[in-house]
Amino acid sequence: MCAQISASWEQAPAVTRSLVVLPLVLHGASLFFGPILYQVFSLSLGSVRQGRFWTMLSFVLWDPYTSLLSTAFALLVAFWVMTGVPTLERGVGSGRLLAMVAIASVATSSIFVLCAQVLDLLWQAFGWLSMWPLVPCNGLVPLAVAAVTAQCMSSDPNAETSIFGIRMKSYIYPFVMVGLFSLFSGPAVLQDVAALIVGCLFCKGPMRLSMLMPSESTAMRWESGRACIFGRRLFGGQWVKVGESHGDPFAADGGSLPVRQGYTVMGRSGRQGLPGHGEPAGGTEFRIFAGRGQRLGN
Repeated sequence: MCAQISASWEQAPAVTRSLVVLPLVLHGASLFFGPILYQVFSLSLGSVRQGRFWTMLSFVLWDPYTSLLSTAFALLVAFWVMTGVPTLERGVGSGRLLAMVAIASVATSSIFVLCAQVLDLLWQAFGWLSMWPLVPCNGLVPLAVAAVTAQCMSSDPNAETSIFGIRMKSYIYPFVMVGLFSLFSGPAVLQDVAALIVGCLFCKGPMRLSMLMPSESTAMRWESGRACIFGRRLFGGQWVKVGESHGDPFAADGGSLPVRQGYTVMGRSGRQGLPGHGEPAGGTEFRIFAGRGQRLGN
């Protein structure tokens, strides 16, 4: 396990390393500076009403410490970022990935605040005690939900997913996933609902959010600037320039998010080749929680 983490870290580009290190550092710092970090990073309807609009972008970097379980979850999210995001970064380039994170963060927080406001008004109209101004939106999980949703929505409509032995179309999977989250999270699932909406809007429809992505020429101009982090090594990670990326999945003619061949954000693909080369034709089959079936402790 340690060897896999070390190898993943060595191969992680600049933005991926930043998304691993900064949330973990701030998570640890919340043990000592929790109230201060709450004012700077925590997003809620209440924080926006207080004028802390910057939290609509900064929330993604902070997942506060609440227990040892929260620390374990933060480490799990960091591992997911370190193993899953490098493929995306090499596909679109570090600069455009950074822009994508910013766009998805602002879009998610905007929808989150709007939904919280509507629910708060409904609760007040019925004379109920409203907790919606206090419901938080923190961490990288909303971006992960948005990324999985965007990938599923832009994939082959005939692609299938199996989760807990139940087969379904891949575009249905994000809705099932957020539904399961709601059983355990209660009102806190609002951030995942907002991320689900963002994922649906990112690659589909005439108003898709991917239209806000900077062009390759714009990204190259940013990378050549001296007073910007674009083009710099971050935490020792190599910056993937636009010319070194593997293509533009956000072009006007559509396309899906780049993924590692044979694998996706969700799990293992059942088809890793092309029809006529020893692999079955038809839709791609995705398997959630695919692996050898080893138990913890073995």
